[in-house]
Amino acid sequence: MTPAMGPSDFTTSLGSKSLTATAETASDSVSVTVVEITLSSISADHIGTDESGQEIYATNDEGGDVNIVLQVNPSGVSLPANYISWTGGSAGASQLERTVSVSTLQTSGVDVKAEVDGASIFDAKIYIFPGPDVNEDLEVVTNRSFGSVNFPPNSLGAVDRNGAITASTVSQPVLDYYYESGEWKFVLVRLEYTLPWGVRSLGLTDVTDPNANPFPLGLGMSVFSTESEKRNQAFLSLYPNAQGIPLFYGYYSSSLVFQHEIFHMDDWSNNYFDPEMVDLESDFEDGGIDVDLSNIDDDPADIVSEYGQVFDFSQKYLDAAGRADDDYTGNQSGVHEDRAWLDGKDGYEALANSIPL
Repeated sequence: MTPAMGPSDFTTSLGSKSLTATAETASDSVSVTVVEITLSSISADHIGTDESGQEIYATNDEGGDVNIVLQVNPSGVSLPANYISWTGGSAGASQLERTVSVSTLQTSGVDVKAEVDGASIFDAKIYIFPGPDVNEDLEVVTNRSFGSVNFPPNSLGAVDRNGAITASTVSQPVLDYYYESGEWKFVLVRLEYTLPWGVRSLGLTDVTDPNANPFPLGLGMSVFSTESEKRNQAFLSLYPNAQGIPLFYGYYSSSLVFQHEIFHMDDWSNNYFDPEMVDLESDFEDGGIDVDLSNIDDDPADIVSEYGQVFDFSQKYLDAAGRADDDYTGNQSGVHEDRAWLDGKDGYEALANSIPL
């Protein structure tokens, strides 16, 4: 029996081949189709090929499921049922397709393999990481630490902004990460710092009850002062001028001094410090780290820590806080104090007018 075409003739080229065998007066023919099955598409980012030859892919949990599509060459050839054996993932529309759901994170990867008669035709590990939905507005937490501060001369209160721009006042920031288009991206979630502040009396008498009887004696007043003299002195001490500034001549109000310093802290935080931190957040989140075979299996905490060091977060924070202080100081010229006094003007007028004369 002499074959019309040998095995080497049809195993090296694609398409349908006819093999005929003849023995004396009898002959028989068989048709054989040689195909190649390769990857047509996969809806994930190709990270690389590891040392074992496995292809590594990654995506996040915000897109659609990962769809793997194989193709047969030459096209149009119908494969026998169950010709391809799959492991990992779930069945697609045909044996040429496989799906990996993104509904569950796969931060260690999921193996997806396809074989024909034990021979590998597709071998991949697919990672599903968190997506950009972790992004959220930065929360800046100001711990207003009431206590001992360096008071300017003759000042009843002070906010120590310098205390806010030292590394020792900043708690470890809360950072998060996500995956997008072949990169680890990072989110600054929460920043907490301490803002020292304090108030003092300078020996002035605190008017806590305008109807007190006997009325408390003001600083520097004679012990023989009458009730009327004390009340008049308190009124003159507390009633503000057109700019909202009282004389503080023997008396003061601790509650309104508190209000004055709180105004300064709100002003500092809302108009200077917090906006700089938002800019820091944007700068922080603009960067990223390329995902490759060397880091794709790293612990998320290590990934975030590495980026924090690369970004030099501590120094960038100090720079941003310093800019906030420079802006605040540069716009000082009495403006901050003017607005703080005007904010408390109504309160001082109301307190002074409530003292029965």
